[in-house]
Amino acid sequence: MNICSPSGNKDIPMNPMFYNVMQALPLSGDLKADEAIKTAELFSTMSSANDKHVTRAPGLILTKEQIINLKKYELAGLALPVELEDVIVYLGYSKGAGAGLEPEDFLKSFNLIHRHARRWSPLRTDLLGIGSKLKVFAGKMLVYGQSMEEINGDVRAGKIVDHHQIKTLEDVTRLSLELGKDFPGIELDENDKEITQEIGSHLTDILDLIAANLADAQTIKKELDQFGLDLSLHVGPEIQRKMVAIDNSSLPADVAKLNLDIEQRAKDIDEKNKEYKAVVQQSLNSVSSLNIVGLALGIYFGVEAENVRAARNELMTQQTADIDTLQDKNTILGSLSRVKFNLQNLATIVVDADVATKNLITVWNKLFLFIEASAVSASEETVRNF
Repeated sequence: MNICSPSGNKDIPMNPMFYNVMQALPLSGDLKADEAIKTAELFSTMSSANDKHVTRAPGLILTKEQIINLKKYELAGLALPVELEDVIVYLGYSKGAGAGLEPEDFLKSFNLIHRHARRWSPLRTDLLGIGSKLKVFAGKMLVYGQSMEEINGDVRAGKIVDHHQIKTLEDVTRLSLELGKDFPGIELDENDKEITQEIGSHLTDILDLIAANLADAQTIKKELDQFGLDLSLHVGPEIQRKMVAIDNSSLPADVAKLNLDIEQRAKDIDEKNKEYKAVVQQSLNSVSSLNIVGLALGIYFGVEAENVRAARNELMTQQTADIDTLQDKNTILGSLSRVKFNLQNLATIVVDADVATKNLITVWNKLFLFIEASAVSASEETVRNF
């Protein structure tokens, strides 16, 4: 099913599930409320992969496979020696290897990789904490919801609004004309005003909870950004420099041939990573033109993104086998190739984590705007803003 965008642009495909969400009738008559509901619902469905059109495995921020791949990078990075004596033992020589290949050179590189890999564990803890905090938030919302239902049941004007299904100013006008002099009015009496202050208090508490969760998500977003930035600007280039230095040294013919194959495949994987990023970016760019609720869909849907992932995974499987062989023939070159390989895995993981975190922030923002508006309305002692 390939549905064009609301603007009529047939070049921008729309996922059927997303189309259904967009076409759904307003749930409350309140734009902020509807956006908050739809955004949260859609993000939940995409993250849990509870729809046949979602091609990504379940995962709030990262999938199980991505977490495993990150762990592999962490273990490979932390396994590298970070003391000069240990580096000398690891390399099997103390000097005379040539420019860029002295133990001191490797010590600098290994420490850089080690420091970056060490940052993953606390970041992983923060990411896992998001899920736990969401469960706590959901539990508190159930309690608040039940309490507010009980409070609302005591509001005379609220009963009238609910009984006659009043949602807009037009509904009030219609009911007034229908009932004439029997129209009960929806003004709050003194008792109602006192009760609605309790609702306002609950909404303020909920707003504080949302603000805290939003702040947590934004902090993790910054940490992920820095993790990915250091990956691309420092760790990756440093490994590449070491690989080039080793390539320029004298290697046995079989090792040189195997290393050449690995290097070429690494370039192919880099191309697939770039292609994947481009597909995701195209999705991000299409968000505004589709006039949707602000969620980026590229990592969840799309045959193109899935095809890129599949082709890339096939290359990764071949690369794993060759690196295992290289490790047996040349420990140093094999170890560097493995770390570089793990870094290539991180390239797309960082993209997915970035998009998923942005989506989570969007959900919290929508909820914040809705609850904030509701709290303001309650403080002004109104049942509905007409």
